[in-house]
Amino acid sequence: MKTSKNEMIITIDSELGSNGDKIAAELADILGIPCYGEEILDRASEISGIPYKLMHRYDGRTVHAAYDL
Repeated sequence: MKTSKNEMIITIDSELGSNGDKIAAELADILGIPCYGEEILDRASEISGIPYKLMHRYDGRTVHAAYDL
């Protein structure tokens, strides 16, 4: 994803049950920027050919290898 000087990317990490997705959506609405959730992983899986379950397995975790099966 390329960004210009005027584009903003904000990432929000949250724990289960903390409503991070709702907070992110509200912040994006206030700032007038798009908000993406799991659909980013779904699209990345389609483009890369990496299985959906594997993409979600590493969502939010540090990965030291491309395939840690």
